[in-house]
Amino acid sequence: MNKKSVGLTGSILGCLIGLLMLILGLYMEKYMNTPDLLGAVIGALGIILLQLSVTNTSEVLLKSKYPEVNEKKNREMRDERNMIIRQKAAEKTNYAMLLVYSFIIFTLLIMDVELYIMLLMAAAMAAHGGLSIFFYNYYEKKM
Repeated sequence: MNKKSVGLTGSILGCLIGLLMLILGLYMEKYMNTPDLLGAVIGALGIILLQLSVTNTSEVLLKSKYPEVNEKKNREMRDERNMIIRQKAAEKTNYAMLLVYSFIIFTLLIMDVELYIMLLMAAAMAAHGGLSIFFYNYYEKKM
């Protein structure tokens, strides 16, 4: 099998699994007594997987149909100016997400939400910050 058919097969399989998860989640919510929104979580994960797989499928098909667009995209990805723009955008997004996490934790604190939910958000914020530091050090050594 060539690379295109493997990517296309995986994408179609992902679409089918996402669709099945969505149907299972809807079924669990409607007809079964599932605890704590388990069906909704499964359905939401199914929607995410379905969306990612459809996007990947369309990308594989478009790359094979229009190779010149793929070549132009690869050239732009290697362009130094575009790399700097992406790095600056990632830096600003990282900073904004840390502010969003802080705002959410503060809002949950004011709303008197259970402690484990606030700890989960604080752990996500700490993981985000830790990964930022890790990748900064990694790329600093690499370049």
